[in-house]
Amino acid sequence: MSQVIDAEKVRGYAAHTLASFGAKGIEQMHESILIRSGLFCGRKYQCDGYHGVWFIEENEIKFFAPCGDLLVCEDITEAISRFDSPPTRRAA
Repeated sequence: MSQVIDAEKVRGYAAHTLASFGAKGIEQMHESILIRSGLFCGRKYQCDGYHGVWFIEENEIKFFAPCGDLLVCEDITEAISRFDSPPTRRAA
């Protein structure tokens, strides 16, 4: 059984990741719902030529450069857990 993932968390992660690749104007990021054969299958996030696609069934998010090159493909559950977790600090 697949885990339910909060779309708001994915949206925040997508914006953060697109900005880390150099996308400008993240506050204007465009989001689309993806439908395949009449069924919801994911979401697409676009900004400044960069885009990320969250594939629900595959449990993946992929980010692409403006030229279409794949920049990164990640398991969305792992990516969100890293994004939500504050960095740990070690005592000196």
